[in-house]
Amino acid sequence: MMRNIYKTLILGSLLALSAADTIAQQTTNDTTKVYGLGEVEVVSERVNQTVFRQQSMEQNRTDVSEALSSLPSVSYVYAGSRGESMIYLRGFDTRGIPLFIDGIPVYVSYDGTMDLASFKTFGYSKIVLSQGMSAMSYGPNALGGVINLVSLKPQKKLEIEALGGFSSGNGNRFGMSAGSKWGKFYLQADYYRSEQDFISLSGKFISRPLEDGKKLENSHSKDQNMRLKIGFIPNKNHEYSLGFSHQTREKGNPAYSGNDSLQLARFWKWPVWNKTGLYALGKSRLNKSLSLKTTAYMDYFDNKLESYDDSTYSSQTRKYAFTSFYRDHSAGGNTNLQADLGEQNTLNTSVHYKYDQHNEHNEGEKNRMTDDQTLSIGMDDAHRFNDSWVLLSGISWHLRQGLHAQEYFASADSVGNLATKNDDALNAQLGLQYFLKKWAVFKGSVAHKTRFATMKERYSYKNGRGLPNPGLESERATLYELEARLFLPYNLQMTTSAFYTHISNAIQLVEEVEPGKSQMQNTGQSEFKGADISLSYEWKSLLKAGVSYGYIIQKNLSRPEILYTDVPENKWRGEIVVKPFKFAKIIGSALYFGERNSTSYGFKANAFATFDLSAAAEWKGFELSGGVQNLSDVYYEYTEGFPAAGRNYFVNLVYSFESAK
Repeated sequence: MMRNIYKTLILGSLLALSAADTIAQQTTNDTTKVYGLGEVEVVSERVNQTVFRQQSMEQNRTDVSEALSSLPSVSYVYAGSRGESMIYLRGFDTRGIPLFIDGIPVYVSYDGTMDLASFKTFGYSKIVLSQGMSAMSYGPNALGGVINLVSLKPQKKLEIEALGGFSSGNGNRFGMSAGSKWGKFYLQADYYRSEQDFISLSGKFISRPLEDGKKLENSHSKDQNMRLKIGFIPNKNHEYSLGFSHQTREKGNPAYSGNDSLQLARFWKWPVWNKTGLYALGKSRLNKSLSLKTTAYMDYFDNKLESYDDSTYSSQTRKYAFTSFYRDHSAGGNTNLQADLGEQNTLNTSVHYKYDQHNEHNEGEKNRMTDDQTLSIGMDDAHRFNDSWVLLSGISWHLRQGLHAQEYFASADSVGNLATKNDDALNAQLGLQYFLKKWAVFKGSVAHKTRFATMKERYSYKNGRGLPNPGLESERATLYELEARLFLPYNLQMTTSAFYTHISNAIQLVEEVEPGKSQMQNTGQSEFKGADISLSYEWKSLLKAGVSYGYIIQKNLSRPEILYTDVPENKWRGEIVVKPFKFAKIIGSALYFGERNSTSYGFKANAFATFDLSAAAEWKGFELSGGVQNLSDVYYEYTEGFPAAGRNYFVNLVYSFESAK
């Protein structure tokens, strides 16, 4: 009954992040509804990859990983062993590119990562993706960059956005966003719900022992997101807001069905994945040259994982079957003092503190607790020599204290203590930008960044298949980048960059440390090197086209036999948007994803190419869109043994309303 109700609610508007600009460095800058307190970048000259809320669900990119996947420096991956959607940014996974919402860290403290499919694009004004030389103001662990989701801030007395749609696999979605600004107050509320029964597989899939095709087994998901924010602006020099967020997720995890004899099938389900946050943000201009921004937050995470005996998901009698519970808590805050030292210099000083506590136990066992606290002090500076030259610099120091770590002894049904170790790290960066009037921007930078080892990397036994390593040290990287952005005649725009990253104390999973057991280790020296290039063209309002290419080589210099996974050496993407009428457009896109390793010992996933086609039409505040993804029904896998969706369809109807003032 409920499913039918949701399918009838195909009214709406998506405040989504789309990839219609295939160079994906910038889209049309719609900043009118951006929540300024949620922005972290304090230096306007810093160049980031930003995707704004511009189009409706024309390409059905509904979560953060999908929205970012078109960027040439980004590789999307479906981490099949845990059923998570993630991205790699120039070789770094989400442990080294932490996720923020309005400048507040929201990644799971124990894992140091996050399933980006849990974060839907509805209700956000933009995504900011900083790579390499990201601001020190973000705090620790930004080894390769950061992702910051910036929410909405209403500008009129009444703003309503609504969406509804459905897709293959019995998928449906419904969202409602409402905002109001009256006098010195504003209020923003967002709700989003989506559900999918299964992922539809390609008709070219060949039946396997644990997967017979058509409907991918145990691939269901259900998401619900709620956010509420109230703000107060007493005058032009002060702004304060309080916020609340709550999201729930249920999902299945398809079992491994590939050809690697060393991979064990996991029969897992997550019936509970809940995250709740409370936060307060404020900004005050103290005088003509000084402004102070403060943030305080609390974050709660509850997780239940069920591991079953087999693909019937009906019993838990075998050794690897269990029901696991996580309950995590984080609390912290940061302060940023920005000083405008004349017209030529801007200095920002930041202090961060974060406390993380992780609790876990299997059903019938005692709880074990792990907790850390982290302190960070940093500075960012921008010096403008003239209208053409800008020098960017930053320095920060981070300290992580391991307070407690417990382990469980099944034979005695007791809990004991593991060793803990503190770690500290110094970060520094320097960049130079040159602006050639309206024709070009050139940038060169070098950054030394760090990432602390996560609780899981240090202490996890990996369900009996791993060994802890409490002394695991922080991963360190030195990143070099050259970039040029050219605004050429005839509406051509090109962005190209080359990068080299040297990593020391690289943290990697080492297989077979003992028979049948792996361990996270500092494997020594590694390097990432490559280049990105994007080219776009626009002809009046009738045609927009672009192509992008990303190239990367990852090598473990100290232990070449340990391979990096999930990132292809070559990635191509092309897109064309044709607008034959003022009210309608047609979008075609193509993706080539090269061969890549799925395991550190060299088991590979094949290269593939996919094509998508969609169309959209607008009329009096409504926008109807629909399309086909994987038009040629190619069979492919992002991770070997975990099939991706075959040909699938979607339809969305969008509606938006704003009062006159």
